[in-house]
This record gives sequence, C-alpha cells and structure tokens, in this order.
Amino acid sequence: GFEDCLRLVKLRAEAMQDATGLVPQCMCSIAGLDRPMVEKLCVEAKAKDTTSANPVCQIANVLFPAGFTCAGTKGAIDALCKLAMDAKALQARVVKAGGGFHSPLMKPAEERLCE
Repeated sequence: GFEDCLRLVKLRAEAMQDATGLVPQCMCSIAGLDRPMVEKLCVEAKAKDTTSANPVCQIANVLFPAGFTCAGTKGAIDALCKLAMDAKALQARVVKAGGGFHSPLMKPAEERLCE
C-alpha cells in the first residue's frame, strides 16, 4: 500500500545519497552549444580528469535544443565547464544538485534498490 511506497521512496533517497559520497561528483548546466559539441566536450573533459580513478562526464538531461545538464566526476565536470565557456557557451556552471545523477555514478544506488 501507500506505506510501502513511502518506504521505497525513502530507501531510494538514502541509496542515492550514499552513492554521492563514494566519489566526488557533481552536475553542471550548459546553455548555448548544440548536442554534438557538448558530447565532444564531455569526452575531452573526461580525459582531462586526472583526479578520478574512473572519470565520468556525460549529458544527463536535455533541457532544450541548446541546453543540457551534464553529470560526472568533479574533475571532469569542472573541466567541462571551462571547455564549454572556451567554446563560447552562453553559460556553463556547476549546479547545486549534490551528486552526479542520471549517470553511472548512481549504479551503487541502483544495485542497492535491486536487493
């Protein structure tokens, strides 16, 4: 019933919060570049992240045709913001999401929910 749903929502929130503590991670907002350019910059940013054992950098959400949120390891997202601004993005900044949601960084939460 409803109580079971609430327990599941709580478990999901706790699992996602725990996943954010495993690896330094964040999200950013990019506006003013097309998707192929953002995807290219994500690859470059991932390669520049020398602080993470397994760097992650990818588009997490499409907000509008030239607007995206990207998620990944902190080093990669920081690099992505700089690369995007150098590529003449209108905006590229870290958002206060608290984690690299909608990315492989949430795999531990997924695994916990499948138990």
